[in-house]
Amino acid sequence: MHPSPDLARPLPLLGHAPAFARDPLALLGACAGNGDLLTLRLGMHKVYVAGHPYLVERVWQTDAAHYGPSRLFERIGPLLPSGETSGAVRTRGFQTALLEETLRRGSERIRCWRPHTTLDLAAALKQLVLEAVARALFEAPEESRLGPAELHPLLGGLEVLLGCPAALAFTASQPNAAQRRLLTSLRELERASERLERQGNGLAAQLRADGLEGSALRAALRPLLLEAAGVCVSTLTFTVHAVSGLRSLEARLLEELGNLPGGTPNARSLIRLPLAERVLLESLRLYPPVWTVARSVRSGETWLAGVRLERGSSVLLPAWLLGRDARHFPQPARFDPDRWTEGAPAPPDHTFFPLGQLGRPDPLRNPALGCAVLLALEVLRHWRLEPLEALRLESALVLRPRGSLRVRLHPR
Repeated sequence: MHPSPDLARPLPLLGHAPAFARDPLALLGACAGNGDLLTLRLGMHKVYVAGHPYLVERVWQTDAAHYGPSRLFERIGPLLPSGETSGAVRTRGFQTALLEETLRRGSERIRCWRPHTTLDLAAALKQLVLEAVARALFEAPEESRLGPAELHPLLGGLEVLLGCPAALAFTASQPNAAQRRLLTSLRELERASERLERQGNGLAAQLRADGLEGSALRAALRPLLLEAAGVCVSTLTFTVHAVSGLRSLEARLLEELGNLPGGTPNARSLIRLPLAERVLLESLRLYPPVWTVARSVRSGETWLAGVRLERGSSVLLPAWLLGRDARHFPQPARFDPDRWTEGAPAPPDHTFFPLGQLGRPDPLRNPALGCAVLLALEVLRHWRLEPLEALRLESALVLRPRGSLRVRLHPR
């Protein structure tokens, strides 16, 4: 492990900012093999890329007091979930009910796709998940009352938030057009949630019955909507894309599904789907929704890999880069769920944090992941997908496909 000199050919004044704004993942890819601690310059702001698990551990744990949240989080943090989510939302019963209702409504949409037609998979799955979650929260089970006029402000606000440029984490403190658009979207998201909450009869009504009202209720619902729009949609789309065309893997998953009672997956069957869980983990390795974590250097006496870090600079902990490092994951470009088989060599600690948190993701404990894997299995159960477009990546606040991802639908 060793520090590396600055990446070659930064532009005068702008440094690496244009390359980072154009394609952050390509810039991170250029960092691979150039050292474990690389220095970038985004305008006047210095950014260090920590590409080794030891450095991640230093920043995240050992020397955590020397670091704080990124500039982006400082700006929009007051409008985002505080982490102090209501206990009523985090109860196992509420999460299971939300997962089951979202799965039921999403499965109905999947079965209604038309055979032998072309589908934009990325757009269809995003619409499917967000509408299913919104309806589960704000509609009674047998209702279909909310139309585009009611749902569009909510879904539009989530879209702007999750599509905000990654460079907002490092830009100057003065508001710019992108920041203003983001903050406006978050406020509209709050107003849309309030309108739906007032008239809602779905699972949100259960929370009102438990005593949550007004801003407290919306604060409890906001993380559920953000996790659905970010983690669930991203993971579902990339998982379905990765499995499509791998016929032997599809056959193994269908065999695992066939061993379930009734052959239909649900929240209670997750524990009996070990191959599906490994597929999920492999998808998260290659396509982590939280593709990097940014930390701000608080102290002028902060050292990392023998380098003294400037106070106010940023350190990137790139899950996308570490998950594709051949030192930790042999044949990293290969989609291989069996690398997660029990007893297989485990990657070093601090190399796998696709949700921006340490620890192995668990679909049994994370409703967004559970929903993603179960809906992916529903797609696989009913359809064989023929890819018509190559996958392109957009590294905004959450990693997601760039543009369309067209497939042709073939019934099973």
